[in-house]
Amino acid sequence: DEKKSAEGETGTHNYVNGFCTGCDDYEPAELVDGVYQIGTGAELAWFAQTVNAGTTGISAVLTADIDLACYNWTPIGNSSNKFAGSIDGQDHKVCNMAIFNTAATTGTGYGLIGYMNGGSVQNLTVEGTIDLTNSASVSNGYTGGVIGACSGSVTLNNVHANVDITKIGRAHV
Repeated sequence: DEKKSAEGETGTHNYVNGFCTGCDDYEPAELVDGVYQIGTGAELAWFAQTVNAGTTGISAVLTADIDLACYNWTPIGNSSNKFAGSIDGQDHKVCNMAIFNTAATTGTGYGLIGYMNGGSVQNLTVEGTIDLTNSASVSNGYTGGVIGACSGSVTLNNVHANVDITKIGRAHV
């Protein structure tokens, strides 16, 4: 197991495989020349958490293929905090992305990136599954393997998706 300690705002964190053993926080990705270096699923989850908390204009490069191990993925960007930065996959792939939502809701974006406003994605392949179910009607839901919904000028270059998307019930997405 990879272990690393770091001083956080609230004290010392002991990271094992990307997670703090004391508080379950994700290990922050390393920042190099203004770009986050993402090489693990935990670092990608930290990146999503950071964007979803309001730091939307950040950028990342993948330094390795990332296996999300079919854990229920929380997309990068949401309706309140749309991702506006960039991701360069450097020809790596994110595999085993899984989104299982039994309460698909109106106005929600589902994909590796849930909502994007401007920015760019390049040199990336995403593989996985998105299963959405709901007994109530859902409108204005957005689903895509890489990006669920986007606005503004978004640039995609050399981006591929092999994601099975299933809707069950009245989930109109």
